[in-house]
Amino acid sequence: MFVRFFLIFILASCAQVNSPKSDKVDQFFIIEVAPNKQTALVRQNLEHLIKIYDLNPYLYNKKIKIQSGVVPTSLPEIVLNTKYAEEPKNVLFLFLHFQLSQAPLFQNSAYKKLEQELTRDIHLQKVKSKSMLVTSHLNLQVLKSILGVRDSIFLIRDISKSEPFLTNYYFAAQKHEKKLAALMKKYKLSL
Repeated sequence: MFVRFFLIFILASCAQVNSPKSDKVDQFFIIEVAPNKQTALVRQNLEHLIKIYDLNPYLYNKKIKIQSGVVPTSLPEIVLNTKYAEEPKNVLFLFLHFQLSQAPLFQNSAYKKLEQELTRDIHLQKVKSKSMLVTSHLNLQVLKSILGVRDSIFLIRDISKSEPFLTNYYFAAQKHEKKLAALMKKYKLSL
């Protein structure tokens, strides 16, 4: 009886299940859905970027999926596509954008006051989503701290060409950077 149980246990542990490839990297999971060369490259780039830039302070969502041919999103989990598989800094940009959009500060009551003040600001009324504006501001600050000002600005300009929905938010964040920083400080909001 024991031998039969042991053999079944060994066979079961050796069997491969056709499921997404998943490995824990530091304190979060990266899951490749329908793994292929492109998903593997994004995964490799992401793991490398997290290590070399020490992105741990900005990891709010612990589950990241990588899948070809999908629209990237951040809720309920981060899903990256393989569009930028060969452009690691673009992967970094989108990964940070999605992580920062889930920062705890957005749940803070002071954030609601910040959002109201941004809504009243005549110069920012054209910006529809104030949370996207704040996320863009935060991402800009993080990118500047890890890549430097010049490389961050070039990266934002580069990605804005291929991700037009982000263009207005990042350019507004750049244009009103001092104002946004002052308001974040006023309401004691930080990462």
